[in-house]
Amino acid sequence: MAWRSRRPDRRSTARGTGLSPNAWLFGAAAVLMASTTLAQLMPVLAAAQEPAHIDRVDAPPVTILTTTTLPTPKGLWVLGKVTSSIHAAAPPLTAHLDVTAFDGGGAILARAVTHWSGLLPPGKDAQPARYDVLLKGVSDAAVARLEVRYSAMDHAAEPDLAP
Repeated sequence: MAWRSRRPDRRSTARGTGLSPNAWLFGAAAVLMASTTLAQLMPVLAAAQEPAHIDRVDAPPVTILTTTTLPTPKGLWVLGKVTSSIHAAAPPLTAHLDVTAFDGGGAILARAVTHWSGLLPPGKDAQPARYDVLLKGVSDAAVARLEVRYSAMDHAAEPDLAP
């Protein structure tokens, strides 16, 4: 004679939804991890800001769309997006961006060169590319003006304009 339970067969479900208790536990853990990650990112996103004045000096092959700064312990992180102009050829391989920070008196605090990530194919459907550079030792409070300038040629190839 086999032993039989008098209770009806109950599946291990959570509140009649058809999900096991483990599924609910994993779901709750995923929500908790997502909220923790978002909470860690909020100070970083809130700290990103623009200085008082940004000059974006672009030229026909490239348009500088955005520039944002983020203070870090190592210096000022400058990031943004560029895209190709609608009716221009693709920029040359030597093309880059010069990022210069100035103080209130107009003196240069720092200068750095950066390239954007990926290619910038011409056309109206071109996707923006990101750029970023660290201005080492520069605090965001010291910067009165930031200049992001497109340059088509390498600085070593530029003509010397000194008298």
